[in-house]
Amino acid sequence: GYTATEGLILTGQGSTNDLTIKNDADTTVFTIPTGTDRGLSQFTAKAWINFNGQSTVAIRDSHNVSSITDNGTGSYNVTMSNAMGNVNYSVTATSGRSGGEDMHALIPETAYNQTTTQFRILTLQSWDTAHDASYVSAHVFGD
Repeated sequence: GYTATEGLILTGQGSTNDLTIKNDADTTVFTIPTGTDRGLSQFTAKAWINFNGQSTVAIRDSHNVSSITDNGTGSYNVTMSNAMGNVNYSVTATSGRSGGEDMHALIPETAYNQTTTQFRILTLQSWDTAHDASYVSAHVFGD
């Protein structure tokens, strides 16, 4: 490891150890996980997903998401791998269709069926008609 003569102390070696920043009193100030772990704080997304919401729904890529469920036209449940600290988290989402046609509004249905591990989203065409979207993305922030 590396030790500064004044101020912060940096520890960690190789690609399997976390990088830890400590103060002069040897108290950890900040840790950056390495490898497959990801750092979490109040200003990083606790979960995110990009999925195809048409035909057979499929996750393209995600973090802290274990599955999605198709509830019917334009309605999806997203299940997170690790639970949030409470149900008062924020979900922000967007959606659209390939080719640029039929843009959709997306409404996180936070008042309906939101738990510490699951939230529901609804994609709409023209604000009033549920419609499947080929591109759906959602981000979760909170405790």
